[in-house]
Amino acid sequence: IKLTLPPIFYHNHASNYIDYSLLKHGFEYVKREMTSTLFLESDEENILKKFRPSHARSVRKAKNIGVEIRITNQIEEFYYILKENLKIRHGVNPTHTLQEIYKLIDLFPESINVFGAFYEGQMIAGALNFIVKEDVVLAFYISHKEEFQELRPLNLLFYYIFKWAIKEKIKVYDFGIFTVDGEPNMGLGRFKENFGASGIFRDTFQILF
Repeated sequence: IKLTLPPIFYHNHASNYIDYSLLKHGFEYVKREMTSTLFLESDEENILKKFRPSHARSVRKAKNIGVEIRITNQIEEFYYILKENLKIRHGVNPTHTLQEIYKLIDLFPESINVFGAFYEGQMIAGALNFIVKEDVVLAFYISHKEEFQELRPLNLLFYYIFKWAIKEKIKVYDFGIFTVDGEPNMGLGRFKENFGASGIFRDTFQILF
């Protein structure tokens, strides 16, 4: 049996009772991944104060160039960007097929959204968010077109996502893991830290019979 527990900030009351009970009954850690977690301010005016100066400058740069951010229903276009980016960077496909994403949106329309970054009419970056509970959002997919990276669309994209999240009384934004089997992707980790995020364990336990 293998179990992956949600990070501790997903609980209404912080507790490690489940972890303790699993270990007490013979389970062992098999993976301890790190997820990048941003605890949001209650006032959107303070968002940029958590950003590293380089990220704050990139937000202004993208805005001045003309990058626009909005919630979008252009799911297929975002999926194409995601699939191409994963193929180039890692040689893999997304965890979900396009049809599975549409199915999830049909099942949980109030719990999933896609923010898109647009430049001169075309989508150049996006993030698919799962609202996993009333005050926690998980960025399940994040991607951009490589040829538009210099426009810094993701920096502006997340600035607007955080503004939206604060208005919705979201307290925690989970960027997702930056480790694979415990090995860190340092570039990805630094990118997320530059928004003010920090690492918290996402643990997997296993028991063998």
